[in-house]
Amino acid sequence: MMPKLFYQETGQEKGPVLVYLHGFCEDHRIFAPFQEQLGQKYRQLLPDLPGFGQSVGAAEDLGQLAEILWQWLDDLKVEEISLLGHSMGGYLALAMLEKRPQAIERLCLLHSHPFADPPAKQAKRKKSAAFIEKYGVATYLQQLIPQLFPAELRKTKLVQAFLQEQSGHSAQGVLAALKAMWSRPDRSAVLAQYEGPVLALIGELDEVIPPAFSAAQAQEQLSPNWQCKTIPQIGHMGFLEAPDQLNEIFNHFF
Repeated sequence: MMPKLFYQETGQEKGPVLVYLHGFCEDHRIFAPFQEQLGQKYRQLLPDLPGFGQSVGAAEDLGQLAEILWQWLDDLKVEEISLLGHSMGGYLALAMLEKRPQAIERLCLLHSHPFADPPAKQAKRKKSAAFIEKYGVATYLQQLIPQLFPAELRKTKLVQAFLQEQSGHSAQGVLAALKAMWSRPDRSAVLAQYEGPVLALIGELDEVIPPAFSAAQAQEQLSPNWQCKTIPQIGHMGFLEAPDQLNEIFNHFF
């Protein structure tokens, strides 16, 4: 059964299309800080991925999920898009790029990268899945979400408000997404062959995707149009930690 996608549409009705892809245990609302500015140029489509937010169903493979999203865009009669993906949304953006590279005008990876999970990361995700099956999603999120922020922010109202906002995701969706991430292939070759502009934004204090893992040494082997910027003093959640700074960067890139 095809998952049913909830999505928000804003911005310029006849503008070029920008699709926002949220990350793991998030929904489309994370992109609210950027919609007013980018909506002055773009027709903006913001789906909740299956099992998150208001979308139902689940997908255990990012390639399958990419097909679902392309079918959704076909149904909307959208032929060309730009993509902005946060974390897991970046992994999904690359799976979509693999399917239809000519249909993607430009690509932004926010706290994301094209590489497969190393074995230690795969093992950590499988451990998380076992934890969820035993204790439930709510308990898991209470542990996960603070760790996405720098240490000095973890006990703040900002983090607690985000945790409360994102507390309703289904166990089916979360477990499927974990499997989709630990089983995804390396897509650096897909990115290397892409001819459009690519921007990767990395948080200096990101403990989920550390700068040393995803940045400088990888740039030259990837897309010829690849740009990589490290943003000082933020972790994995730049849309909450530095929205004004990201708005300025997005304004130039998009």
